[in-house]
Amino acid sequence: MARKLKPDVWLFTATLVLLAIGVVAVYSASSEGVPTNQFMWVALGAVAFFATMHIDYKRYAHPSVLPVLIGLTLAGLVAVFFFPAVNHSHRWIKLGTLGTLQPSELGKLVVILFAATAIGRKLEANEAVEPAFARTLLLVSVLALLVYKEPDGGGAIMLVGIMAAMMFVSGLPYRWVGIAALAAPILAALLVWDERYRLDRWEAFLNPESDPLGAGYQPLQSLIAVGTGGWWGKGYMAGVQRLGYLPEARNDYIYAVIAEDKGLIGATFVLLCFAVLVWRGLKVARAAPDAFGSLLAFGITAYLGLQAMFNMSVVLKLVPAKGIPLPFVSAGGSSMLVSLVAMGVLLNISQQASATDS
Repeated sequence: MARKLKPDVWLFTATLVLLAIGVVAVYSASSEGVPTNQFMWVALGAVAFFATMHIDYKRYAHPSVLPVLIGLTLAGLVAVFFFPAVNHSHRWIKLGTLGTLQPSELGKLVVILFAATAIGRKLEANEAVEPAFARTLLLVSVLALLVYKEPDGGGAIMLVGIMAAMMFVSGLPYRWVGIAALAAPILAALLVWDERYRLDRWEAFLNPESDPLGAGYQPLQSLIAVGTGGWWGKGYMAGVQRLGYLPEARNDYIYAVIAEDKGLIGATFVLLCFAVLVWRGLKVARAAPDAFGSLLAFGITAYLGLQAMFNMSVVLKLVPAKGIPLPFVSAGGSSMLVSLVAMGVLLNISQQASATDS
């Protein structure tokens, strides 16, 4: 009788804890009513989470999988421009009563899978990885450009960041690292100057008090929420910022709501949950049975870790506002679904890694 494989308990527990915190926090931040759509997406994501936990991750390397996912992502990223803009941005496809779908979220998973497949094959065959780097760079350039034109600078940065992290651990030549280091600040400056609202966000980041009712309003309200929470917080649903003072309280600024409700202790606990996720994810990546699994695990860990870091950094005004959700916690169907699918894949890799060790 075959021995039942067990997923990484730390990863599994951290995910469920963050998911529970997210449901509670989103309800607290929803002053206008019960967020039924979010609960539906959490339930759908949970089903996908447990399903992908039991699907052999090696199946995703099948030649028919990537073309379909890339095609769907590209079609979605083009289709968003035919739907009405929301907050001056074409990021979503409307699904009627189900809410909206954000194709750029699927793009993150596609980048991880493509890089893991292309680079992993070269590593396992002991061949030069530069051609795989070039193909990955081409795909990410196309996806990031479409996402950037929505406009969604934060989403484009995440795509590039995931790619860069996966390339770096795969043995990216130092000359490529040097070129990227030189090009990054130049590209960042061009992106900031390309649109007026991005320049306003940068100015608000440096000096939010200069425009407290305009571009600086959201960063200031976020800091007020975090600062007034104190050590233990004001209590569940007792925060003031949730009452319409903090824009996007359920989404990009949910961490501020947690800090106001549960204080520094609660905010630190969330941070520790993500630290556990990254720690165990890297451990799974090191123990994976093959190069594809190792890169896939690392890519998923980098995606979730980087996104959490950027989100919390925005809330704490360590970086300019970027519109990046907090995985498993923020309201948002597409982000929730993709995050849970990614974690399900990571847990499947952890099962097979433990089987290899034993």
